[in-house]
Amino acid sequence: VARQNALALRTPAAERERARSGVRELRERLGLSAPPRTIEAIDVSCISGTHAVAGLVCAADGLPRPERYRRFRIKTVEGSDDPRMMAEAVSRRYSRLKEEGGAFPDLLIVDGGITQLRAAMQALEKTGVKLPVIGLAKQHEEIVRDGQPPVFLPRDSSALRVITALRDEAHRFAIAYHRKLRAQRIRESALDEIPTIGR
Repeated sequence: VARQNALALRTPAAERERARSGVRELRERLGLSAPPRTIEAIDVSCISGTHAVAGLVCAADGLPRPERYRRFRIKTVEGSDDPRMMAEAVSRRYSRLKEEGGAFPDLLIVDGGITQLRAAMQALEKTGVKLPVIGLAKQHEEIVRDGQPPVFLPRDSSALRVITALRDEAHRFAIAYHRKLRAQRIRESALDEIPTIGR
């Protein structure tokens, strides 16, 4: 809480108000029962099916909350299969929160379209967790909902600013972890080539 308060104090008042306005607008646009004060977003990253990872980021009242960020190495999926990777990350995140009695977000955003969204929803159902989930497709910034029409927010919408910023942060966070693992593997491979190392 102290860290969150310190972050809020460093954020300009106008930016805090825009973020809160975006959260209120999301409630209206998505038909939620309450403003999604805590939002989590998940993105997956892999190249040619190697070093697959997922990054999860969080926002409170529309502003980043880094202490709740999480990274996952994908363990059960072979090759490039984004929906299954998404399902694994969602399952691991929320089954653990359920076991530990942690606080669930008011809204989950998955990077991608209807396929990724349904994979995430099925994973939640298997873990016995219920929470609102949307997909955010990059090409047209389309909000995807299962069984409902897509939502397109105005480009100057505070709500759109909140969710795209969080989606982009999830993408950045996942890519950074992926690159770290790749660099680590390259270093290990280089050491393996030195005859005297490891003997």
